[in-house]
Amino acid sequence: MQSPVVNFAPARPRYALLAERLMQDIAQEVYPVGATLPTEAALCNQYNVSRHTVREALRRLQELGLIASRQGVGTRVIATEPTRQYSQSIGSIDELLQYAVDTRLSDVEIAEVDVTEAEAAEIGCKPGQRFLKISGLRETVADPDAAPIAWTEIYVNGAFSGIRDDVAGHSGAISHLIYQRYGHQAEDIRQIISSCALRKAESDQLDAPRGSPAMRIRRWYTAGDGELLEYSVSLHPAGRFSFISRVRRESGS
Repeated sequence: MQSPVVNFAPARPRYALLAERLMQDIAQEVYPVGATLPTEAALCNQYNVSRHTVREALRRLQELGLIASRQGVGTRVIATEPTRQYSQSIGSIDELLQYAVDTRLSDVEIAEVDVTEAEAAEIGCKPGQRFLKISGLRETVADPDAAPIAWTEIYVNGAFSGIRDDVAGHSGAISHLIYQRYGHQAEDIRQIISSCALRKAESDQLDAPRGSPAMRIRRWYTAGDGELLEYSVSLHPAGRFSFISRVRRESGS
């Protein structure tokens, strides 16, 4: 049985849309467990996409534990549902922001706050500076019944607090809301990854043992002129998230 051709929308990467389509086919047993997926060339022709797009889509399915590839055998379906761990591969700002599209915030709380000295030290701003604080559990769109993959707090520069009414129901990066309303785009994202132990409040939110290890990811989103647009901190309990990075040698080096 052949899947219908996908009409790709420009708002999201083509490989992400193709991955979603293939996930649906696997879930509906168009390709049951044990079946072999069409070749890369066949998928290129079927969906009118490049070989790179097909490879990125298959890589995403492999990270979710749905398929496995072996030379001489092809790509076989090994599960109909994603594993409980979410993987993120980062090679560009677009791929980093894709995380917000593949996931969603639930139990969202929004408030305008004047940051404390401790928060200011964390963000790198002056105490008392006004921010729009957005907090919530982050869940995967592909596996909404799974345990949340993170507790996230986002501090939006108070100058852009007008996005408050746009947050509810928004699917995508908060920085995109800032760009849509104010025209300020994130040109640089600084990221620090560290480990920590979950405190009681965090463990209760995430349904994880108190004191258990977690990955702590902090990000600063800045415009081209250096203005801070937003700061975020996410806590990922052990076993629910993996971070993949790729480093390439520059030509001539």
